[in-house]
Amino acid sequence: MMALEILGALLLLLLVLLLIPVTYSVGFQKWQLAIGIRLFFGLFSKHRDIIFHEEKVEDEKPEEDIEDKPNNRDLHKAVEEPSEEVEQPVADDDLKEAEMGIPVMEEEREEKEIPSEPDKQEEVSLLAQIRFALDNGLAEELLSAAARLLSHSFPRKYHAEGSLGLGDPMDTGVLCGMFYTLLPKAALSIQWVYTERICTVKGYVRGRIIPLYVLYIALRLAASKPAREFWHFRQGGNDNG
Repeated sequence: MMALEILGALLLLLLVLLLIPVTYSVGFQKWQLAIGIRLFFGLFSKHRDIIFHEEKVEDEKPEEDIEDKPNNRDLHKAVEEPSEEVEQPVADDDLKEAEMGIPVMEEEREEKEIPSEPDKQEEVSLLAQIRFALDNGLAEELLSAAARLLSHSFPRKYHAEGSLGLGDPMDTGVLCGMFYTLLPKAALSIQWVYTERICTVKGYVRGRIIPLYVLYIALRLAASKPAREFWHFRQGGNDNG
């Protein structure tokens, strides 16, 4: 009885811990990201800065004349002049048998073949797995789970300011439309430049994730019928699961 009470208390404690939200924040500006994660209401926090640098294209050095290098000359010479064939030495036992006039069997010279392992069951190809996932509805379940997870962890607070332009009016317009769809408030505060390439945008996004809900989404997906059928098919079973 005591063991059941201790087990129940541990499960209740685990449930409470999984209900505590994990908060995240991402600050951004040109060529720099600042990512932060907070656990247990700020008792544990982790921050990391990621800095991107513009790639500098170095001047291409003129290629050196390959034929002038002595190593390459020797290499070409070795390729052009085939080496003399070296006769394979005859084994002592075979030589003695040949001198005594005993015919040497070719089969005796060959090494004994190592017995091969029994052929394993052929693995299902990746293309077959993708087709099966599309046919039995697993792909739809994955997209649905990803949509629920994205909706749950979508930033609750965000802010952006500055100018942004990709140098091409069409590309800038597409990016602007994406911002108006996903982050409309941030899109209104950004100054969109369609005639030149510029990026002075800076801001932040903040949100939270409840681990228990993420675990629920994962378990629900794993226990679904399409997932079980796919696992059976991946192990080499039939299409019926």
